[in-house]
Amino acid sequence: SIEWRYKAENSTAVTLMGRAPAEGETGYVNGRIYLYYAKEWSSGVYPININFEEGNAVSINYGEYRHLNNEMHTWKLGYSKDTKTITLYYFNDATQNWETVGSAKTGEFKNTFTTLFGRQNYQGAMNMLGDVDYVEVNAIGYEADEYRWDFNDLKATGEKNDLTLSSLASNTVNNYWFEDGVYKTKSGLSYTARPDFTVEKPFTFDSECDWYIKWRADVQDGTAVMLMGPTPTSLSDGALPGYIYLSYSVNWGNNVYPLVFAPQSGNEIKLNYGSYRLLNNEMNTWKLDYKKDTKTLTLMILDETNNTWTVVDSKTVTEFSTTVTNLFGRTAGGANMNFTGSVDYIEVYTEKHKNAQRNLCIFMLFSKRIIDRL
Repeated sequence: SIEWRYKAENSTAVTLMGRAPAEGETGYVNGRIYLYYAKEWSSGVYPININFEEGNAVSINYGEYRHLNNEMHTWKLGYSKDTKTITLYYFNDATQNWETVGSAKTGEFKNTFTTLFGRQNYQGAMNMLGDVDYVEVNAIGYEADEYRWDFNDLKATGEKNDLTLSSLASNTVNNYWFEDGVYKTKSGLSYTARPDFTVEKPFTFDSECDWYIKWRADVQDGTAVMLMGPTPTSLSDGALPGYIYLSYSVNWGNNVYPLVFAPQSGNEIKLNYGSYRLLNNEMNTWKLDYKKDTKTLTLMILDETNNTWTVVDSKTVTEFSTTVTNLFGRTAGGANMNFTGSVDYIEVYTEKHKNAQRNLCIFMLFSKRIIDRL
């Protein structure tokens, strides 16, 4: 987010921040935010304009708020990576509330700011003219692990995290294969004949970081099957916590047929498939999505016709943590509920622990009026 309190003086547009032109760069400079509140950009549009170094420019119309730029007021630009939306806010001093001025969707973009109050070009056109109380910049980024298996083989796509047949499943080597980028198992397999795979790099889901799992699959020969979990060391091991399994054909009472997330620490979470449960028996795309800000775990299914996600079930959860070491198994050493069917892909995104976040907070309080003019 970028927050500023200012009053522009007799100008059609002023620059909040930007990039210093390189030597010999005489044209307009990409990489700036300028406030175009007093001159019509297009029919009825008086926008704040964000012109990125990389990516398409974004404009948000001030609308009825535009004249407030000529008075001392507080504004804020906020970006949400989840919705890929930039929003402009105005702070109402009377009500002490933020009001939404407008918002715009973005694609991929990148920008590095090197200057305040300029520059649109080397001549300083639209450099800031007026009074500025303060400018505050907050940028928070998280390092993340991103893994994807497209099942042309056991290798991960992109970031390396290859799969290896579990040592407890060595007898299952002939019970699975890959066909046109789809992992498939034989039908009618007994529990101990079902394969599962250890991951090269274990990954962690916990309540302090955003994460999600996406998978496209068609489940067969099972009332409940494993998506991922721990790796027992012996066939005699009992059930271990730390698994996610799809219990779409088992009634847990009161017509609850859930996806079950049983973390190694924290409470077991059940998300009810409801009327969507038998769609597990067709090739469909699902997403299990956790948001740390709202502490919610949500199960979704993709409407492939409209390319939109539909919420199947969602719950607020308490603290939890679990580390995954295995795909398609294993609740116990005996491999009961190992996955059977077909899987097109699995994708995992998990932000690393909050201690790995990179924060930038810059707060500038100005005691002098900006009078630099060209």
